[in-house]
Amino acid sequence: MLSKWKIWDFFKNTPRGISTSNSGLNIFYSFDPIINSIIKESFDRSHFENNSLVTFQGKEVTTTWIDDNFKSLGLFGNSDSFCITKAEEMSKEIKEILIGDNLLLENRFLILFFEKNDDLIKKLSKKDNVNIVKIDAPAFWEYDKLLDFFASYKKVRLSFEAKQQIVEFVEPSCINFFNLMTKLAVNFDGEEISKIMLEEVLEKNKLDHFEMANLFGFKKMNVFYSKLIDLDPDYDS
Repeated sequence: MLSKWKIWDFFKNTPRGISTSNSGLNIFYSFDPIINSIIKESFDRSHFENNSLVTFQGKEVTTTWIDDNFKSLGLFGNSDSFCITKAEEMSKEIKEILIGDNLLLENRFLILFFEKNDDLIKKLSKKDNVNIVKIDAPAFWEYDKLLDFFASYKKVRLSFEAKQQIVEFVEPSCINFFNLMTKLAVNFDGEEISKIMLEEVLEKNKLDHFEMANLFGFKKMNVFYSKLIDLDPDYDS
C-alpha cells in the first residue's frame, strides 16, 4: 500500500514515524536524505524486540544474510528488526527476493530507506502487505512550511520577523534549514528568536536567479559582483 505525504503532514499523522500495526516490510522514499534520517530517528524503539533496530546499508546486504534472517527460523527463532539505508544500492538478486512473499516477518520489521526512485518501490506498491511511504518535496510556495517543520523538529521558536528574514535570505533546502535551526537551538536554547538574535548566526546564501540574470543581462557588473560577494551560496547555487 502506497501513501504520499508532505513531511509536516506525515508527522502529524504518525509522530513516531512508524506504527506497530505496520510490522513487516516497510519502505520510505524521500526527496532528501535528511528527511529519511529524521524519520528513522523518530522511530519508537519499543516497537522493536529488545528496543533494537539493526541497520545496514543496501550494498552490505547479501543473499546469505536474507536467507539466515528471513527464510528460516534459526536455532532460537528470528525476532530482530532491521533497517536498510540506501536500499537502492541492493543487488538485483536481493530485490527479486524481496518481491516474493516467502519472507518470515511476523511481529517484526524490515524497513528500507530509499534516497532515489527505484523499480522495486513500484513493484512492491502493488502488494497489500507492504507499507510504502513517499515523502514529496514541497512546492515552492510551501517553503515556509518546510522551515516551520525544521524549527519544530529542533524546538526553535521563531518570531515573525525572524522567520521572514530566513525566507528572504536563506536558500530553501533541507540542509540549509536543518543547519540553521541546529545553530539557533545551540545558541539560544528555548528562547524566541528575534531578528537581531538571528543575524548573529545567519549566513545569507539565497541567490535570486532572476535578479542576477537581469543585472547580468543589462551589464550592471559592479552590482552583480557586489551581490555575489555578499552571499555565501551553496555549491548548487
